[in-house]
Amino acid sequence: MATSLSWLDTVWRSFISREGPSIKPILSQWQQWGLCSLPPETHSLLPMTGGLTNRCWLLHLDSGEFVLRVSAANRRELAIDREQEFRIQQRAAHHGLAPAIRFRASNDEYWIMEHVRGRHLAGPPPVDDLPDVASAIRQLHQLPWGSDLPEISIAEKAAHYWQGIQKRWPEDDWSRLQQPLQEMLAAAPGRERSICHMDPNPNNWRKSAAGWRLLDWEYAGIGHPLWDIASFSLMGELPTTRERYWCQLNHVDQQGTAWMRARLQMTYLNELWFGVQELHNRQRFLDSMNRLIEDSRLLVSRENPDV
Repeated sequence: MATSLSWLDTVWRSFISREGPSIKPILSQWQQWGLCSLPPETHSLLPMTGGLTNRCWLLHLDSGEFVLRVSAANRRELAIDREQEFRIQQRAAHHGLAPAIRFRASNDEYWIMEHVRGRHLAGPPPVDDLPDVASAIRQLHQLPWGSDLPEISIAEKAAHYWQGIQKRWPEDDWSRLQQPLQEMLAAAPGRERSICHMDPNPNNWRKSAAGWRLLDWEYAGIGHPLWDIASFSLMGELPTTRERYWCQLNHVDQQGTAWMRARLQMTYLNELWFGVQELHNRQRFLDSMNRLIEDSRLLVSRENPDV
């Protein structure tokens, strides 16, 4: 026990020396949270792995475990709407699909959410998990929504990311790639609309005692349900046979142009996002955009065979 506490103390001291200036003021606000009767203790906060934008910590309070998430400094560059995220996540939490937000700082500097203990859905996801995950996504797409939630525009999201690409590589003229992709991939796969998570990759799933729950709702909005289905397949890197089964579970025609369009649109946003986040180098980004142009032209020719 002494060794364990010594190790925890070392971890905590290392953590607090790095994060102290930003995290100490947050911890001092504990009375505002309405979540505990005692201030957080020394070992009540530990950094959590995962996540490429926000910083998250596991927060142990006298009332239970929570997740403290500090917003990324570049959330505006990523076009993240915290109000929209809050509304959708709370709606999903009400239906058991997401952890509830228990405290929201007035400036959205940080949120405190329920901590979901359970199995992590690794990728590629096991075949046995796919039916339950498909059922959870279907339940999400059936949730009611109204005019308080704006519709997602692929072109607007992409245009925002392109601004970041131009800042990262200002010496390049990206218009020759941006213009045709924006035109070819602007339209949704169809007229159907629903609440969409927009980032349901395997890393964002946890299996609680009550079933699968989705984390990280910051890109959620109203969109075409195929976007979620395609995003899960792409980010989960499903092998061919597993993707076929995934599409069968979701009643998707793999040979149809709607599926092809959804996959290309999600690939487009993903590649732009990785570029803006500096997770892909210039050559890899350039290669991916050129492949997207070729595939998008094939899509348009299939959608308009008589033109």
